[in-house]
Amino acid sequence: MAPFDLSGLGAGGSAALFIAIGILFGYVLEASGFGDSRKLAGQFYFTDLAVLKVMFTGIVVAMVLIVWTSSVGLLNFDDLWVNSTFLWPGIVGGLVMGVGFVVGGYCPGTSLVSMATLKKDGAMFVVGVLLGIFVFGESVELLEPFFSSGEMGRVTLGSALGLSPGVVVALVTVLALVFFVGADFIQKKLHGPVAPGRRVGRFTIPTLAAAGLVLAVIPLLFVKEPGYLDKWEKMTDKHALVTERQVQIDPAELLATMGDDALRLELLDLRPEPAYNRFHIQDAQRADLRGLEGARERLLHLPTNTVIVLVDQQEERSTKAFALLTAMGVRNVYLLEGGVDGWLSVYGDGPMRPGDGPALGERWAASRPNAHEGHEREYTKKIKLVVKAKKSGGCG
Repeated sequence: MAPFDLSGLGAGGSAALFIAIGILFGYVLEASGFGDSRKLAGQFYFTDLAVLKVMFTGIVVAMVLIVWTSSVGLLNFDDLWVNSTFLWPGIVGGLVMGVGFVVGGYCPGTSLVSMATLKKDGAMFVVGVLLGIFVFGESVELLEPFFSSGEMGRVTLGSALGLSPGVVVALVTVLALVFFVGADFIQKKLHGPVAPGRRVGRFTIPTLAAAGLVLAVIPLLFVKEPGYLDKWEKMTDKHALVTERQVQIDPAELLATMGDDALRLELLDLRPEPAYNRFHIQDAQRADLRGLEGARERLLHLPTNTVIVLVDQQEERSTKAFALLTAMGVRNVYLLEGGVDGWLSVYGDGPMRPGDGPALGERWAASRPNAHEGHEREYTKKIKLVVKAKKSGGCG
C-alpha cells in the first residue's frame, strides 16, 4: 500500500529518483511556458490566466487520484505528510510570497526553471530567494513567538468542514470549473477574444478534460471511505510483524524501558475497568479499544522518542489495537508479550497474587518491580525507535 518506503533504494537510488522527478517536473513547467516571468505575472494583470488554470487542474487531478486510490485500498491517506497549519504566519507568508510573485514574476520553483534556461531575471530571483532564506534563518529566533502562533495541527478541507473526501473533491472541482469559465470571461472582456483550445471532433480538449473530471468525481460522492481495519487488511507487509512476533516485547524489556530516560513510555491498558482497578502496571493508562480512533491526533503528535506499549490480560485486545493504531499511522507501537498474565508470571510472586486480591491498582509490588533485585532475565530486544521523516511540498 502506498506511500512506498524508498529506503530499499539506498541514499544514491533515492537521490537519483528525486533528481529524475525534478527534471521531469522542470521540463513540464518550461514546456508550459512557466519559465517566462511575463507569462507568470500576467495572471495578476488578467492578461494570461494560464497559471490559474494549470494549478487548479493539477490540484483537482491530484485530489481525484488520491481519493480514488485511497477508497480502493491502494493508498493509505493517513501516511501522507500534511504540513501542520499555523494560521497567522501562514496568512502573512502567503501575502509576502504573493507580493514577491507579482514583483519578480516567479515563485521559487519556476525561478529555478528560468535559471536553468539561462534567463538573467530567473537567476537574480534565485539569488534573492537564497538571500531571503539566509536573513530568515538568522532572525528566526526573534520571530519565533509569531512563527509558532495559530497552530492548528493537520488540517484538511474535509476535517475543517466536516465533509467526506468525495464531497470535498466534488466541490473543489465545481469551483475549478467556475474559475476556468470566469478566467476566460474576464480575459475576453479586458483583452479581447481568448484563443480556443484544440478540437477533437466537435469538442475542444479543455471541454473534454472537464467532462472527464466530472465523470471521475461523480462516483466518489457515493464511495464509502474505508475504515482503519479495512486499511489494515491491505497492509500485508505489516501483518508479519504480528504473526512473526516481532512486536511482542518480553516483560523484562518493558521493565527496562520503564527505566530508560532516553525513551518516553506510553502504556495503554486495554482491559475492562474492574480488572484495571484491581491491578495495573505502574503509570499505565486505561484505554478503550473503541476509543482509540478518537485518540488518534494525540497519539500522532506524541514526542518522537515515545514508545507505545499495549497491555491486555493476554494478547487478544492488544493485537486488535496494534492493527488499528498501525492503520492510523501511529508508529513505535508494541504489545506486552502474554499481557498482564505474562507480566505476573515473571514478577507476580509474593504472599498474594494481584489477580486474587483487592483493587489496589498500581500499589502492588508487582506493578513496578526493581530490575536489580533478583529479576535479571534474558530477552531479545525488539524495540527499535522509528522516527517518521517529515516531508514538505513546494511551489511549482
